[in-house]
Amino acid sequence: MRGWLGSWRGDCQKPYIQQRCRSKLYAGYELMSTESVSTQLVDQRVRNRIIEYLAMLATHESDPLAWDLAETINQWEDWVHSPAGEDQFLCPTYSPDECAHLVAVDKAWSAFADATPVLLGDDAAEMQRPEWRVLVLAACAALEVMMQRGRLPEDHQAHGSVGA
Repeated sequence: MRGWLGSWRGDCQKPYIQQRCRSKLYAGYELMSTESVSTQLVDQRVRNRIIEYLAMLATHESDPLAWDLAETINQWEDWVHSPAGEDQFLCPTYSPDECAHLVAVDKAWSAFADATPVLLGDDAAEMQRPEWRVLVLAACAALEVMMQRGRLPEDHQAHGSVGA
């Protein structure tokens, strides 16, 4: 079964609506392509999403997860290519200390992911694993370090040096 996008694109093959579909497909791209976004600005936005992710893990006991555990765990890879290395978290967006803590989170994330079954059943039971506790502790430590600088602007490049 095709998803809605596949079905919509399939409809574009019909000659009488090709022009309408073509304008829908490219209108957004043309608008975005006229706007230049620097790599640093994208990195700053990713940094902010990582901070949000770390905060979600750090506060999971007092503020239940917004998604099920499988989705929560998989969100890490929305922002971080695992296995993460120091080359993924570069200055000026990340300090060396932030980088080291994020690499530690990735290692803890990987250990938890490896310890769990492919299809998670009972979220509460999976969160009793020692690997989950290690991941949460790593997230708390990384969040504490990252919040020393806090979130970075999402509409302009941050300037200035970062400390270790």
